[in-house]
Amino acid sequence: ASGATPTALGAILYLEGEADLLPNHISFLWRGTNEAMFELLAPLLPLARALNLFLLDFDVEIESRLAEPTAAQLMPAVCRFFETNAAAAGRD
Repeated sequence: ASGATPTALGAILYLEGEADLLPNHISFLWRGTNEAMFELLAPLLPLARALNLFLLDFDVEIESRLAEPTAAQLMPAVCRFFETNAAAAGRD
C-alpha cells in the first residue's frame, strides 16, 4: 500500500516438513567462517564425541553445510527489510 509505514520488525519462519534439513544457528554464519571453524575444529570432533561433549550443532553443520542455502533464502528478505525501512526513513 502506498504511504504505508513499514514495520521495524521482521521474521523468517521455517516450518516443519518444509525442508529435508532445517538450518541451525551455525548455518546463519558466513560460509567462509564456517569452513575456517571446520578446518580448525574437525580434528577434535572424535575426541569431543568420545567425551560426550555437547557439540552445539557443529557436527550437524559439518555434514550438512547449510550456510549457502540459508544465505540464499535469507538475504533477499533481509535486503527487502532494510530497503523498505531505509526508504521510509528517507520520507521522515
